[in-house]
Amino acid sequence: MRRTSLLLILTLTSCGAFRPTRIPPPPAPIPARIPAGPLAPVPPPSKPLPEPPPLQKSPAAEAKPLPPPAVQLPPAPKRKAAAKKKKKAPPPKPPVETPAPEPEPAPLLQLGEVLSPQQRADLLRQTDASLATSDRLFPVAANRTLSPAQTELVNRVRTLTQRAREVRDRSPAEARNLAERAGLFAARLLEELK
Repeated sequence: MRRTSLLLILTLTSCGAFRPTRIPPPPAPIPARIPAGPLAPVPPPSKPLPEPPPLQKSPAAEAKPLPPPAVQLPPAPKRKAAAKKKKKAPPPKPPVETPAPEPEPAPLLQLGEVLSPQQRADLLRQTDASLATSDRLFPVAANRTLSPAQTELVNRVRTLTQRAREVRDRSPAEARNLAERAGLFAARLLEELK
């Protein structure tokens, strides 16, 4: 163990993992170079420019200045009157609750699958077989102490079987699918409870 840790330390130190990184110092400022000869004379200031001649006014411009454009402001709101109205307004009455009308039931007209009598009979037979498997679970689960996961699975099986029985006559294919799922969950739970 000591050899391994020693070897690891040597390997890490040799690869530079523990060495501090050196940061080079910033470069020194470069000194300004002053030319060695005499300095060039500074040119004398230039003469100021002459003033421009005054503008000549046309006779039409001197006649009449244009009047400012007329702007109409909206009338100021009457704040005192609005405040008085608010003070005089009676407090709002609580709304009277009226019972909402009951919604009409939706029509049960649905397009379903077109099945032959043989196909319908097969689906119903498969549904009944899966429901029988599910029904075997409930008495076994009632006599046992179940874990929270097992209790949730029993509730799921119960919900699926109820739903399969509700849609059995309307939609045999949907009933079979629900019953098969319930049957698979029930079979798995029955295996755990044995």
